[in-house]
Amino acid sequence: MRSVSEPAPVGARSAVHWKLRPAPGDFLNLAQQLNIQPVTARLLVSRGIKSPATAHRFLSPDWNDILNPRDLPDLDRAVARTVRAIQHQERILVFGDYDVDGIMATAILATAIRIAGGDASWSLPHRLLDGYGLRERHVDGANEKGAAIIITADCGVRSHDAVRYAKTRRIDVIVTDHHRPDQDLPPAIAIVNPNLSGSGYANTHLCGAGVAYQFVSELFRAMRISDRRIRELLASFVKLAAIATISDVMPLIGENRAIVHLGLRGLADTRAPGLRLLLESAGVRNGHSVTPREIAFRVAPRINAAGRLEHASFIMDLLETRDEEKARVLVEALETINYRRKQEQTRILDEIRHLSEADAKLRILVFSRRGWHRGVLGIVAARLVERFRRPVFVLSEENDFAYGSGRSIPGIDLNSLLERVRHHLETFGGHEQLAGLALRTARITAFREDICAVCPEIPAEDVIEIDANLRLAEIADVWPEIRRMEPFGHGNANPVFATRVQIESPPVFVSRCVSKIRVRQNGRMFELKHFGAGGSGVNAIPGARMDMAYSLLPDRWRREGFGIVLEALRPAE
Repeated sequence: MRSVSEPAPVGARSAVHWKLRPAPGDFLNLAQQLNIQPVTARLLVSRGIKSPATAHRFLSPDWNDILNPRDLPDLDRAVARTVRAIQHQERILVFGDYDVDGIMATAILATAIRIAGGDASWSLPHRLLDGYGLRERHVDGANEKGAAIIITADCGVRSHDAVRYAKTRRIDVIVTDHHRPDQDLPPAIAIVNPNLSGSGYANTHLCGAGVAYQFVSELFRAMRISDRRIRELLASFVKLAAIATISDVMPLIGENRAIVHLGLRGLADTRAPGLRLLLESAGVRNGHSVTPREIAFRVAPRINAAGRLEHASFIMDLLETRDEEKARVLVEALETINYRRKQEQTRILDEIRHLSEADAKLRILVFSRRGWHRGVLGIVAARLVERFRRPVFVLSEENDFAYGSGRSIPGIDLNSLLERVRHHLETFGGHEQLAGLALRTARITAFREDICAVCPEIPAEDVIEIDANLRLAEIADVWPEIRRMEPFGHGNANPVFATRVQIESPPVFVSRCVSKIRVRQNGRMFELKHFGAGGSGVNAIPGARMDMAYSLLPDRWRREGFGIVLEALRPAE
């Protein structure tokens, strides 16, 4: 029931309908077979994990869960052409995108080709000046550099004109992408994309950096690099693929779960100075386990800030440098850029709060105004999704055109909706949960009406689904097993538990977006955290008996290793 954004204020969730998931059949038998807590078995079975074999695989993801890259369409042709270019020292240009996924995919491809002995450079577009995707002017830039091949990263599957133009310049184009293609494909020599029609690749939710990761794993084998060296290299690249998978809101199941599990484990010991200092600036200390939440809410916004307000090449420079001092200067500059991003984001949200909320009952919300910085619209849309619990588009009007970003809720596929109203759009792209678009300002009203008309009905009331009842004193026994169910995120939500407590002390804000509240249960006192900038809960006064919905997060500052995060409160029933 949640999108990937900060949790809503307690007060905003106090009137929701609480729904306890029914106990799945035979979960006690699984608990006995695996010798695990019944509540853990209940969580597994409710996720469709019913046998000891599948449970073991789910709880212990490893390298064997990474799919065979040879099942990706056109991979053999793409690798063969790249190998020939490396052997003949032809120049290769990797052209990416300005978001986290595109930057990570570009870094993986360019670095791997150089390691394999190739002559590789990279280029990233400017969000405002270039927009998304490969354009003819980028082909001209590649031609000026003497490139014989352009390899796209996280883009290109809809760049028909640019690919045709490249052919006239005798430049071969290899597309590596994960976005859904048009009915017709660009005339590239190879299109490596798990979402092509007829693809035999089982994971259609592989992100762009994941595609790049699979590409280079096969490239290394084709270049006859030793198995031991390949394992070392892939262990490094999977870190970048994990960051991208989380940031691009890919479902954390199957292969994606393994990529993120392995990548986060590697990020706990990061040697490259740029990436290490970037993590530290986001409050992720080296030597400690990294969580998807930290990547999604601390690291990814910093990476995106460069592409949103300045240029994404800033991050590529940071990832490539081996100079500690240069990396430190770049990270300090990035913190300044990120601060500006936060200010602009807050300004736009404040202006939207002052707009009429008469449309708040529409199935999809479309906000539009002049003067909004195009680079932060996606973050603003994500915040509004949590506030209104429905898909949101935020558009910046610039002369005769409007450019914007959309974010969705689980179950509403933005890309499919945009396909149905594409007659209003100049360009668009994305996937189920995120999308970008451009249209003429004169079309905004019609776009709003038509996309609302094709959108499925949004449930009338907000629902918070409770996975199980769990007393606070029982958490310590269950917590080690809950940790094995990580990484949590889209497609594998962090479990939500419920219990009844007595309020010991009212909420106290310890920062702008974090408050603490103390509760008592069975004579013991517990301290909870709540993330959100508003509301402190209904009747959360000392002595009040309340039903509490909560989740658990790692807390490396506590002896127990876990923190209790308040999701919602309601008067005891």
